[in-house]
Amino acid sequence: MLVIEDDIELCKVLRTLLEQSGFRVDVAYDGETGLALLRKNHPAVAMIDIVLPRLNGLEIIAEIIRMVPEERPKILVLTGVASDSGITDQQWCEKLNVDAYISKPADPKHIVEVVNQLLA
Repeated sequence: MLVIEDDIELCKVLRTLLEQSGFRVDVAYDGETGLALLRKNHPAVAMIDIVLPRLNGLEIIAEIIRMVPEERPKILVLTGVASDSGITDQQWCEKLNVDAYISKPADPKHIVEVVNQLLA
């Protein structure tokens, strides 16, 4: 599993939560690093924030969509920021056909439940 999130403290919490739930977790604090780890490690699930430095979450999602289907991770968007265009992140995610969306702040149990559902 790959978490791409620029909030370092939140990443620590997510990593601990997910590792305690039995997942192996890689973390990236910016979009470029996240995309590189995605291509290198081929995680089953990518948890992506929308607002990221160096490459935003929507750009990462677009890159994932272009991947060979067998190499695409499940996409879980975890974000709390609406886009400046007036379209919410939820609407963007539906438009981009991601696998799951969770608004911040999120219940830790719900995050684990969603990840488990994506892997089922």
